[in-house]
Amino acid sequence: GKISTQKLSEQMADSCRALCQEIIKWEGIQCENLNLDSTVITRYGEQEGAKKGYNPKKKGRLSHNPLIAFLTSGYVVNLWNRSGNTSSGQNAKEFFHQTILALGEQFSLRRVLCDSGYYLIDFMDYLENKGYSYIISVPIVAVVRKQVEQISDWKKIAEGIDVGEFEFMHADSKWTKSRRYVVVRKQVKQRPK
Repeated sequence: GKISTQKLSEQMADSCRALCQEIIKWEGIQCENLNLDSTVITRYGEQEGAKKGYNPKKKGRLSHNPLIAFLTSGYVVNLWNRSGNTSSGQNAKEFFHQTILALGEQFSLRRVLCDSGYYLIDFMDYLENKGYSYIISVPIVAVVRKQVEQISDWKKIAEGIDVGEFEFMHADSKWTKSRRYVVVRKQVKQRPK
């Protein structure tokens, strides 16, 4: 709540990236998963950059829409605090590139794990062209839901948990190939939480 200007936000992010490199060295971390997250932070004051945008919990409220990169071990390695009227995936490639630079040349990625804000064909193409393995959550839009409903071969992996998969390519002209989608189905009565 104390970071109220863009300049302070950038200073914090620079410090965070520098500290991350030191911690990675101290901990001897050489290879790990990188998690990318987009989120919404509701604001109640007049913080710089707080604007009306997508806010699922407090519709119509001012917010920020930060991008966060962290290792599976929990270390935050990059942070961009963006105004609330910014779309989740905006500048995803630039954010990822900056994060890779912050991790340093001695670090290698196992895979990139992303929330649905990164489900963008340009970003997926970028990761594939650079040779990164990735998993991205998919928003359940109508065309994806239709594909999920057509799955007939479900494999039970635990009581009340099944997985299925399909290959799919959106009709958008930017999509040049199909991709693998893995679906997890949960029986709510057996696993209410």
